[in-house]
Amino acid sequence: MARALIPNSTQVPDIILDHWMADLSGAELKVLLYVARRTYGFGKDSDNISLNQMASGIRRRDGTQLDRGTGLSRSGVKTACNGLIERGILVRRNNRSVDSHECEESTYRLNLFATIAGVGQKKAYVGQKRAQAGQKSAAGRPVIDQGVGQNPAPQETGQETDQETAKGEGSSGEAGCGADAALVEKLIGHGVGGSAAKRLVKEKPEVCRRCLEYLPYAKFKTSKGAWLANAIRDEYGPPQGYEQAKAQEQRGREEASRARERKALQKQRLAIREEKTTRLRAAYQQLEETGGEALRAFNEYVEGERARTRRIIHHLSSARQVEVLADFDRPERRLQLFEAWANSGGGMPCEQVTPPPTADDVRSASGQ
Repeated sequence: MARALIPNSTQVPDIILDHWMADLSGAELKVLLYVARRTYGFGKDSDNISLNQMASGIRRRDGTQLDRGTGLSRSGVKTACNGLIERGILVRRNNRSVDSHECEESTYRLNLFATIAGVGQKKAYVGQKRAQAGQKSAAGRPVIDQGVGQNPAPQETGQETDQETAKGEGSSGEAGCGADAALVEKLIGHGVGGSAAKRLVKEKPEVCRRCLEYLPYAKFKTSKGAWLANAIRDEYGPPQGYEQAKAQEQRGREEASRARERKALQKQRLAIREEKTTRLRAAYQQLEETGGEALRAFNEYVEGERARTRRIIHHLSSARQVEVLADFDRPERRLQLFEAWANSGGGMPCEQVTPPPTADDVRSASGQ
């Protein structure tokens, strides 16, 4: 005979009642059941829940009470959540607003496949001595005797012992090859355990790369390796300062690109000018060697410019006038006058001058 379905009920996974409940504190069990209600009770795998909702419950917009929460204080809820997360039973993903990047309600889900300590065993914490039989743990609850010859509970802190790392966990031979092996080595180098690093790279390689970029801007209360493992597992958003730093790096790259374009433009203009000067010198030398009407026309142009200059500098001292007029006899000055004479239609001894290059010309030439 089929069992009757109880109306308005929430399925509670057997593992919670059969195995986890005996090893959890009252606060941890309350939080665990509340998350189960908010997820499985509404046909969802995960849900956005705030600490205030866990503590005091949820009210609808019309003011009616949807639920009364766990009855714990906000700090009690936070402590219980952290304990469940450390055990691997509860998974939390921190969320940030897309616009303001402020923290929003975290997303919680239960990990029914977590490998945790058996009933009556307490998880050992890094840097903490395991309590003996009859003693109280750091959380204030009695610890049942582990039993002679029994192995301690496995640790799920994201850190492995030195012996495990020395055995080669996370090596390129086991984790794969190429980029995956290099990524595993990076995680291990920042303090993530070997087996945890391999698992995270296998499951979330892109998240691993993203969280490695977040690491220099992260603020963590535990160790770097623990923060990195949790950030990858829960897919943290960017920490404060990360996006500002990335924007500054982008501006730096753009400014460097503009500087390279300016330098290339100046170099090309200098090359054009040198080529133009070479052609002018060759044409002027040919004019002097050939002589004839063209040379006489050029000399008349020079004398005309000298006379015009003499009228302009009449207010200068006699010594200064002599100095200015003598400048017309310098080779460089005569070459400048020859260029002006040729471009004015007096003669065209060389090819038309190529116009200076633009920034688009430089980008096209460089293949950008």
